[in-house]
Amino acid sequence: MNQEVQNIVHFKEQYLKIVQELVHIRKSIPMTQAEISDWLKVDRRKIIDLENGNINISLLLTYADKLSIDIKFNYVIT
Repeated sequence: MNQEVQNIVHFKEQYLKIVQELVHIRKSIPMTQAEISDWLKVDRRKIIDLENGNINISLLLTYADKLSIDIKFNYVIT
């Protein structure tokens, strides 16, 4: 597997882990997707897409900020 593909796969894996944790936290509050979309002032479909793994970094970070979740991205250049 070439480096570019490895980077994409790794990023998607890490992204999905973050999304899964946000969904877990949202459900534990409890909040529905509709409630979080109203809170974030976005269409509910954007929350559905995000929670289904579609990449939207801006929405992910806004979602995390609203839940007071600190996300740190680490990278290594080899």
